Amino acid sequence: MQDCGFESFKIGITEISPHPKNAEIYGEDDIQELAAKIKNTGYIKPLYVNQDHVIISGHRRYKACLLLGIKQIPVVVKRFENEQEELEILLLENMYRDKTTEQKVNEAREWEIIEKEKAKQRQGTRTDIVDKCPPSNKNTVRDNCPQAEQGKTRDIVAKRVGLGSGKTLERAKPVVEKISKLRESGDTENAEFLSKALDKSISGAKKLVEDNIVEKVPKAYRDMFKEDNLSVSDVCTFTKGALEAKKRNEENQRQYEEQLKKEQQEREEKQRIEELQKTLPENAVVLDKFRKPAEPCIFGITDFNNLTEEQYGKCLKHAKKYEDRIYKTAILDVDLDCLQAWSCIYENQEEINDKLDTINMALQNLIAIQNYFKGVKKNGKPHIDEKS
Repeated sequence: MQDCGFESFKIGITEISPHPKNAEIYGEDDIQELAAKIKNTGYIKPLYVNQDHVIISGHRRYKACLLLGIKQIPVVVKRFENEQEELEILLLENMYRDKTTEQKVNEAREWEIIEKEKAKQRQGTRTDIVDKCPPSNKNTVRDNCPQAEQGKTRDIVAKRVGLGSGKTLERAKPVVEKISKLRESGDTENAEFLSKALDKSISGAKKLVEDNIVEKVPKAYRDMFKEDNLSVSDVCTFTKGALEAKKRNEENQRQYEEQLKKEQQEREEKQRIEELQKTLPENAVVLDKFRKPAEPCIFGITDFNNLTEEQYGKCLKHAKKYEDRIYKTAILDVDLDCLQAWSCIYENQEEINDKLDTINMALQNLIAIQNYFKGVKKNGKPHIDEKS
């Protein structure tokens, strides 16, 4: 880099332009406060520009002057050997500014490119660089290994931009990639939310991205996060819980609607069969699909007088299963007020009749179970009770 004179001079603001990498790395800055300061003091620190009048340092001052309508702006011209040198100075000039984690990752990305290029220049035509890394062990020197060099570069640039270590940088990279995609798609709201989450917790923001729930965070959780009432981890956990609950509710609703549809079809089929039977002559032969079961069937058993050991065990197993329900049925309150309240929850007589049919079937099952157990001896073997 060479100085084209040490003194600054004023130039038309339309004759200079921002460096394309600046917006890519740092995004759009709030320059209202800086503009007010320039307006009150009248002082503008000279901008650094290259030989083509592209800004290397002073982008915020440039934007503030545009906002204020200032026509002439002081600059110092610097001559650079190449674009890499320009970018390096641009980054160094922004080293001590306040930055978001997103901006630090963007800086690290550019520093990695610069450092890799420097490494290539250092290697030059050396013939002692190994093509492949030797096995990793305590006695192996890996300084010339490309992977080791890459790892060192990440650690160097991560520390330089304030992210601590290369591992921290690697965790943050996919989050910044997601932020960039959101901004490119015009979704600035979610981009800003994720950027702020990244500032609070890199691991938490990474979890939001990995679980693909950035755009699904409810507004209530976003507001609580903005007010520092929820951590990023809490936002992630609560959002996943809310999504799972929504999924369960949708599944329950689907099953409920399917059950209603099935019951409606059964009622229509029953009505159709009844209407068909009314039109048949008394001596007509009814197809099996229209026949009603001649004997009640409970637990798949129709003959309770000749149970096999397997059927007996199955019946006993089901009886125990329904024991608690039988007890609850026995203690139901059936006073007049209770029955009137019960009937109020149904819209019409048809619904009440359906419920009565269900209750009647349950009672018949309970009676059949009762009759069966009346015939069970103390040793657990069934026998026929002539009275039943």
